[in-house]
Parts: sequence; structure tokens; C-alpha cells
Amino acid sequence: MELRHFQANPTIMVWLVILCILPTLGGGLAFNAGLQRLPAVNTSIMATLEPVVATTLGWIIFSEGLNLPQIIGGILVVGSVILIQLPRD
Repeated sequence: MELRHFQANPTIMVWLVILCILPTLGGGLAFNAGLQRLPAVNTSIMATLEPVVATTLGWIIFSEGLNLPQIIGGILVVGSVILIQLPRD
């Protein structure tokens, strides 16, 4: 499809604007709410899970395919977050 088709259809443009604003606004608000309740270090570390959660939801809800590097990367991210959160003795 050409870009002209999307510009000519106001309904599609409205949905694109909504999809651009709501996730960005919601994510920013959730991150700031987390910063008010948790230390900045913990909040930033937990934010690294966002791509893993998005990928997992895409796999579950939309039957998106995952290849081996994506699976290994997700395991590494989750493992790193768990490792960093462990108490240091």
C-alpha cells in the first residue's frame, strides 16, 4: 500500500495517532509512578523487561514467531534482572 492511502483515510489516521499517544503516555505514567514508589535503580532495571513482556505477549496473543536468538535474549534479560535483584551478602 502506498502512504497516500493512509493519509486519505481519516479513520486510519485517528487510530494511528491513538496508537502513538496512548502507549507512550501510559508507559511514561507507569514508569513515573514506579519511580515514586521504588528506587530509580530498581525501576530502571525492571524497565529492561519491557521488550521481553511485549515479545511474549505478541507470541501468546498474536501467534508471532520467535526464533532462537530472541528466546536466548529473553532468557538472558530475565536472568540478568533476577541476578541483579538478588541480595548481596
